[in-house]
Amino acid sequence: MVSAWKFEEKAKAFHQSMEKIIALDTPTEDYIHQYPLFTGTSTIARFLALYDAYQSTLGVNGHIAEVGTFKGASLLYFAKLCEIFEPHAYTHVHGFDWFQGMNPGHQDPDVEAGSYSADYDRLLQLLELQELDHFVHVHQMDVTTDLEPFLASNPGLRFKLVFLDAGIYEVIRTCLPLFWERLNKGGVLVLDHVGDPRVAGETTAVAEMLGDVEIRTFPWSRQPAGYIEKV
Repeated sequence: MVSAWKFEEKAKAFHQSMEKIIALDTPTEDYIHQYPLFTGTSTIARFLALYDAYQSTLGVNGHIAEVGTFKGASLLYFAKLCEIFEPHAYTHVHGFDWFQGMNPGHQDPDVEAGSYSADYDRLLQLLELQELDHFVHVHQMDVTTDLEPFLASNPGLRFKLVFLDAGIYEVIRTCLPLFWERLNKGGVLVLDHVGDPRVAGETTAVAEMLGDVEIRTFPWSRQPAGYIEKV
């Protein structure tokens, strides 16, 4: 029998403290400009891991893709990294999501249907307000049916970093071979949930599609949980 989630008690304590932090009379601007005051260490570790993955691809040709865009935090983070480190490069950032939340199958027994739904139009508005919409593209689609024809209609679209943040067996099983084929050598495939017992479908799909491939971890971050370098 699989044991309980390793970080359950720690996460519970953090969310309790977060409720108390939210109850403070904090100016809204502080949540933007002073964000380390409020953000938990696991969130900071997450973005350090994404930064590390991105940095490893500097000098590699190709674009960035994220499957499972949700509210767009990682998508816009990658975009802003591109603005800082690649101001003269051709790199574009592509997000893929149907914005209706999780649609688990029998391989995803612990995933709540409808969780992680988000507002597509609000994300587009945030891109426009920050003048990122000229190189960040949000594709509202069901990737299990629409990704393959989309890529077929864009034969020149290749990637240096692909972030799979969907956590659903069928989504990962569909996307992984399609993006792996388009991932340039030297590029990185980042997996948000691989090895997480709560989202076992992702681990199963990776094993089925890539076999005994070397999956490395970010030692300081539990999510993303691993990455694969294409050599």
